[in-house]
Amino acid sequence: MSESNLPKNIENREPKCNKVIYCLLAWFFGTFEIHAFYAGRKQEGIYFLIAGIIGTLTTFILVGYVIILIEFIICVIQIVNAIQKPSDEFGRISD
Repeated sequence: MSESNLPKNIENREPKCNKVIYCLLAWFFGTFEIHAFYAGRKQEGIYFLIAGIIGTLTTFILVGYVIILIEFIICVIQIVNAIQKPSDEFGRISD
């Protein structure tokens, strides 16, 4: 397929992800922000992945629990935001 046959706004499209899969990934793997990678937000995913690993490794000095709690609260907010977003006919949302 040549470039002239592609829609002109193809590079401006936001990646779409399935709302149900996004919410399930956020609920079960939210501390490691796997759902951000699924939604195409790699930089945010890397930051939260590093914070999740640090939080897990520092639970023995109780600092990790604070980090994990903060990540959990952010994750719940992201789930609520995703649920409130309108989806297309295939259940996908722009994140």
